[in-house]
Amino acid sequence: MKKHSAVIAALALLSVAAAFAVTIACNSAAKRTPDFVFSDPSPAVASTVESEPPPLPPAQTEESSEIGGEPQGLIPSVITSNDPRNFSKIVFDGFDIIIEGVSADRLIVSACLFSDGVEEPAEYDGDSYRIVLKDKKTDGGFDTIYIYTAAGVVLDYRVCAAPDGFKSIDTSDIAENNFRLAQTPADLPIEGVLQYITPDGDPSRAREVMAQVEEISDRICEGIPDDYAKAMAISEWVAENIYYDFDASESSVTAETVSLSHVLETHRTVCGGFSNIYSALCAAQGITVYNVQGEAVSDVLNSFAETDTGSFHEWNYAVIDGKGVWADACWETYNYYRDGQYVYGKTRSKYFDISDSVMSYDHRVKVCWSRDYYAAIE
Repeated sequence: MKKHSAVIAALALLSVAAAFAVTIACNSAAKRTPDFVFSDPSPAVASTVESEPPPLPPAQTEESSEIGGEPQGLIPSVITSNDPRNFSKIVFDGFDIIIEGVSADRLIVSACLFSDGVEEPAEYDGDSYRIVLKDKKTDGGFDTIYIYTAAGVVLDYRVCAAPDGFKSIDTSDIAENNFRLAQTPADLPIEGVLQYITPDGDPSRAREVMAQVEEISDRICEGIPDDYAKAMAISEWVAENIYYDFDASESSVTAETVSLSHVLETHRTVCGGFSNIYSALCAAQGITVYNVQGEAVSDVLNSFAETDTGSFHEWNYAVIDGKGVWADACWETYNYYRDGQYVYGKTRSKYFDISDSVMSYDHRVKVCWSRDYYAAIE
């Protein structure tokens, strides 16, 4: 075992694992907009900068096990993802925490609890792994499990630290409301869709932009046989290639900031632009994806079980083979743009196809929109 108290302290203070971020700085967009990446993420890092990455989303857990989107009843465990190739099941047994699951590429290497920072290694049997955090005392309240990956990023999951042991936390009312609203999207009028493509709403220009979207989407999905894998590849591509624009978010966000034309030209935007480009790239493959607007808790040591206060956020909900799939590419990336500089960071796969209950820990839906990009350019 290893003690990670220094790293954990940094996570708590910065709301992000800054020590694990690998970054690359570029000049302003006018001169050095990053190139799009179509192969596996492997950008050549010519230089690094010690810069603060964008805030990492908070911990996530689940009270009811959901496999394949179907609730299996209340059990003392947390399923972190519906992806059968990569998920963790966190089992609570008093003061013991057992983490077991599947990591197709053996990416999971260890885990620890925030309160003590003592890291325990993963033991593998094929692609299946197991980590035991034994006899973790608690005085009550909440704690966070950190799962470390070989890629150098951290997956964090919030838990309830009760006096008699650890438990999953309950935001089932939010989960139920999120699911209900995701099933009843509102149709955005054609004029509004056009402005999400290009801010001037010009149909001719919109057709040109959508042609670019199709070209990129086809390159991302080339050779991928099914819609689920395509939706996942698009999420990974967006996280790898698009940068969170702090300059815009800290001054003013306009229709241009989140438009497809702006995102494709500058490779930077805010959460609404991440959601917009993701849904458009999926639409080019015939995959139904809605744009979800609501609130999110962006503090790594917090959840809607602990606070009722969230900030505006936008993400996605896909329907693939009749199954709902949440996606939030904005919260999968460490890329950011600030003071005229692009800073490249690592990405992770945590928010694609997480369960309804897991999503409800830090995402609360207010409205779900359907944008018919192709009807808008007819």
